[in-house]
Amino acid sequence: MNLCLGDSRIRRIFACALMLCAILICDTGFSQDRWAGIRNEIARIVQKIPIEERSGVAVLELKVEEEELQGRLGKPVTDEIVRCLCMDHNFKLLERGPLYLNAIKDEIKIGFSDLMDQNTVAQVGKWAGAKSIVAGTIILEDDLIRVHFRMIRVENAEIMGVASCELAKKDFGDFIPYKALPPPVSGCESGFPSPKRVD
Repeated sequence: MNLCLGDSRIRRIFACALMLCAILICDTGFSQDRWAGIRNEIARIVQKIPIEERSGVAVLELKVEEEELQGRLGKPVTDEIVRCLCMDHNFKLLERGPLYLNAIKDEIKIGFSDLMDQNTVAQVGKWAGAKSIVAGTIILEDDLIRVHFRMIRVENAEIMGVASCELAKKDFGDFIPYKALPPPVSGCESGFPSPKRVD
């Protein structure tokens, strides 16, 4: 009898634990595959890159347009690009990571705004001893995070591939503050309906 009661309690505890997990997942609102956009874009551009050019690659931390979010968003997005290149596509990255490249950038007096120029990016790559380098930007717009990045051949500053994707901002509430935009209101800004035209 006691064994049955014990089994019943265990089942109730297990059911409560499952419900709690479901509630937590729903509350965060995070997509189970929030990085899919980046992975799909990388898979697309690497198809054109020969095997012999998949070594000696350096990744520079992507620039976030809103500078106060650089550390909170730039690093995790860059880390996912590094992970995807290494684990999914067998790229051989330099041991010197994004922090080392940022130090080089600072040493040769290059600002983040200069990294829009592929020749400047190639210069950073040469200082790092890389054959190619990945650099890009992150732009926040309404409910979206737009990620743009390029792979540039260091030797001649040639663009080897360009990627662009959109991520749902709600899926990154653990990295950046997020509040859903209110639905559009018809009529005047005051909230009153627009006056009807009388002919």
